[in-house]
Amino acid sequence: MGTAIPREGSAVIYLRSCGNELDPRQHSECLRIAERSNLTVLRVYRDIGTPARLERQTDLQSLLDDLAQLRDARYVIVWNYPRIGHDLAQINDVSARLHACDAEIMTITGVEAAARFIQGRIDDDGRR
Repeated sequence: MGTAIPREGSAVIYLRSCGNELDPRQHSECLRIAERSNLTVLRVYRDIGTPARLERQTDLQSLLDDLAQLRDARYVIVWNYPRIGHDLAQINDVSARLHACDAEIMTITGVEAAARFIQGRIDDDGRR
């Protein structure tokens, strides 16, 4: 029987690209966040070629379902907030669902990206 990983030290990663290829920086930066925070990554979810609309983000839906059922990860690591939603309403919805599972979002860009997103000056790739 293996050693259980404490929930506080556990994370999942969510990656998304609206194009046919994933920018490799997404995965490497998310892994860097996990490493810096001493988190063990349990699973990686990927939506490739998918717009940031929850009804089309099947792996994000799976992530939310898995966390609701398993409650095994304390953090969801994403490259930036537009990975999880096309507008503030979707980001708030996903965030509330994660909070209901006692999970938090971690991102490389932090609150600075959220502020720009709220102002509507961020595109789907996270650039100004």
